[in-house]
Amino acid sequence: MENQPYTILTLPPELTISILEHLLLTPNVGRSPYHDVLPITQASSQLRSTALAAPSLWSTIEITDKPASFNFAKLCLSRSGNHNLDVVDPVPLTPDQLREPEAIEYVV
Repeated sequence: MENQPYTILTLPPELTISILEHLLLTPNVGRSPYHDVLPITQASSQLRSTALAAPSLWSTIEITDKPASFNFAKLCLSRSGNHNLDVVDPVPLTPDQLREPEAIEYVV
């Protein structure tokens, strides 16, 4: 029997998730916590399915001053299920901003 190299696609899903969780915890100064994770989840349908089934991978929420970060935060909230959330460097909202109708949908 010939030795075949292991790839991330041959690993059990639990180990793949653990690797992706480790990437989320690796400091990315000036980058989103998902900077290294998202490209991996887009490499194959198997990796995408594994990642989407793991609420722990979506429990880190980062809100910046970019409008897209609000949409991504909402996406992460929906994927994180009942997993505890980790909010990273949220944009501070003033009391006046919290009263605005569009701000309410982003505050959880």
